[in-house]
Amino acid sequence: GVLLAFVAVLLCTFFVGYSLDLVSGAGLLPCLLLGAIVSTTDTAAVINIFREAGAPKRLSAIVEGEALFNDAAAIALFGLFLDMVTLGAHPDLLDAAREFLLALIGGAAFGFAMARLCGWLISLLQDSVTTEVTLTVALAYFTFIVINEVLGISGVIATVPLAAFVGSGSRTRVSPG
Repeated sequence: GVLLAFVAVLLCTFFVGYSLDLVSGAGLLPCLLLGAIVSTTDTAAVINIFREAGAPKRLSAIVEGEALFNDAAAIALFGLFLDMVTLGAHPDLLDAAREFLLALIGGAAFGFAMARLCGWLISLLQDSVTTEVTLTVALAYFTFIVINEVLGISGVIATVPLAAFVGSGSRTRVSPG
């Protein structure tokens, strides 16, 4: 599901970008930039349709989780193309793919490591609700800032695994309060 989320965003971005470039003549990079903006689905609309249709809650949860990864991939692509536009670089598919994979793999690995750290720290807290909330918010900010500003990798992609962990994987560890 996660891989499909990234592949679908990539395909949609490039399809829209190259199609717009063919018909508009605005240039490939601005068209790819617009493609990255419109490449994700409107999760709220999909969830609303699921509720009206009576779809199982598990399916809604899967779509919401996949939407996080869709948005993270689109934001990473947007940042990549925005840098290319502002720096005046020519689109290099190999360089763009390398940068995107670095953001994807590096961000996900760092986010997963922070999620594991969060789980370990929460297990030490013994039902201190205020501290758990403070820890999860602080680790999300810390993860984003460190990877985005210090390492130069997409902070959004790094916070998605952390958010997914805190939202679902850590429910057995986080106190009910």
